[in-house]
Amino acid sequence: MINNTLQNILILLFAGVACFLGYYIYSNGMLPTEDPNSDNPGSFMRTEAQFRDKLTELNIDKNKVISSVKRLNAIKKEVVTDLRAKGITSGGDYSKTTDKAVKLKVLELQKTIQDIQKGVTTIATYDTAIDNIRSMLAKFERERVSETAALTENQAIELEEIILDLDNKLEVNTDIFEDQELEKLLDLEMIE
Repeated sequence: MINNTLQNILILLFAGVACFLGYYIYSNGMLPTEDPNSDNPGSFMRTEAQFRDKLTELNIDKNKVISSVKRLNAIKKEVVTDLRAKGITSGGDYSKTTDKAVKLKVLELQKTIQDIQKGVTTIATYDTAIDNIRSMLAKFERERVSETAALTENQAIELEEIILDLDNKLEVNTDIFEDQELEKLLDLEMIE
């Protein structure tokens, strides 16, 4: 009977701590939220501007999660300090204690560590998305540079015509007798 009561109290306290942490994270803006003002939520990005906007948005959201993880690490450090102050330095110490406050602190520590792990996973997901968007922006840049360096079909035809015309105008036609005379002229002139 006492065991069930203690178990129910712990469950209620754990739920209260979880609700408090959830409210704390939500109220401090630690959760990434979807922008209700976005043009087409859930639609695919197609333009360079959309990718740049999304990159900025993801970087901002990632920084919020990083800040949350830093705050959660600070909370974790405080809980560990409190547990040490209460004489808990190992799992063995925890299993020997009957202090309810210590047990609640350990549950708080467990939840905080889980939240930190979720945050780290979320940061890794943001990093992957950010890297992919940067790759797409680099592709847009390569395409833009390639388009400015490439010739259109009309430009290529026009350049070929210019080259053929210049080749025809600069063509030197000589006959064999003229070539022999030019050789003799060069032999005489080049001796000096």
